[in-house]
Amino acid sequence: LLALGAGRYDEAVEHLEAKLSGKSPLAAALALRPFLDALVEACERSGRHRRAQELVAAVFEASVATSQPRYVAIAFRIRALTAGEPADFESALEQHRAWGNHFEEGRTRLLYGEALRRAKRRKEAREQLAAAKSTFGAVGARVWERRARDELRAAGARIPRAASGAALTAQEERIASLVVEGLSNKEIAARLVVSTKTVEGHLRNVFEKLGVTSRTQLARAVQR
Repeated sequence: LLALGAGRYDEAVEHLEAKLSGKSPLAAALALRPFLDALVEACERSGRHRRAQELVAAVFEASVATSQPRYVAIAFRIRALTAGEPADFESALEQHRAWGNHFEEGRTRLLYGEALRRAKRRKEAREQLAAAKSTFGAVGARVWERRARDELRAAGARIPRAASGAALTAQEERIASLVVEGLSNKEIAARLVVSTKTVEGHLRNVFEKLGVTSRTQLARAVQR
């Protein structure tokens, strides 16, 4: 799954096919092994469309017939991935609400968001991708969270940079406080008797350390 989350699809196919060797796709799906649906995704993303469709055809009807949300959600997700039908993603999300597995719901929203982005439905894509990113972050799935964040950027979302975590120097703290007061760079330079370029340099460091991209975000970060 790590290879899949990181986008190494050929590697994921090789590994997952080995895991499923000797097992029927249906047995793998109904045993809730994570390999079958991951293999479908890896096949689809690596251009092995026929193999992905074969796997879905082998398990979809039987999985849905169980009426168990954990099977039905995955069945609709993998069919949506191979068929490209938004309605199947919506059906999967409906089952996720009953299932309650947040990580798997995040995976469905990620794939849905990717499909919406490719269909040029960028606003809807951002909604799904933002939900996926938040979900992965909440459950500690960092590789998947990064993938959702990258997709969000590709869909046109502005995402703050990650804070470096380094402590502000005394001068940086002073400049940040003056920004919060509403002073311009020129006014801060005059107050501290330094050049405007010096203020700009310190401010760039403050932005990086706090993980912000605007003065408004800086003010909020300092207040927090």
